[in-house]
Amino acid sequence: MLTFMKYLKEEQLCPPEMLASMPDDLRELIEKNNHDSRLFQHFVMKNGYRLSVQGNTFNYSHPRETVAPDQYEAMEVAVLYRENGNFGAIASLTEDPHLLKEFQPYYSSGVYPFVPVELIERLFQAIKKDIVSPKLDAADKPAPPKTKTTRARTERTTITIQINPDKE
Repeated sequence: MLTFMKYLKEEQLCPPEMLASMPDDLRELIEKNNHDSRLFQHFVMKNGYRLSVQGNTFNYSHPRETVAPDQYEAMEVAVLYRENGNFGAIASLTEDPHLLKEFQPYYSSGVYPFVPVELIERLFQAIKKDIVSPKLDAADKPAPPKTKTTRARTERTTITIQINPDKE
């Protein structure tokens, strides 16, 4: 299973308390179609952008159905600025020239339709250090950078300074 798919959590499009206050016919229609219009939570980044990865009947995914996340070959990707919801670009998330070049042919009117899940996984691996929500499992966090520890041995020297205020 691809790592990013572990974190695709469904959001409720219409909370139960809102459904309860609706007329019966409208509530039944929403409940009937809620499965087809599933929405996954966004990955929230440190820089204020959100990465949206979606797959269902109404998004640009393959298959273009509402199925389990691991059944998709391609999904719709969008980058959104958290403050105003405006579309951004993959370059808002990574400076990796290879990823930017690979995503370029998929860009269309603010979204990236039908992006292969393997490419989405490569993006996820490149940016996961900057994801603040959802919280990643320790195993999925990037390993800390390897550092070389060097110990130096020094001799301790004591210097005594005597100040004689009478002599200048």
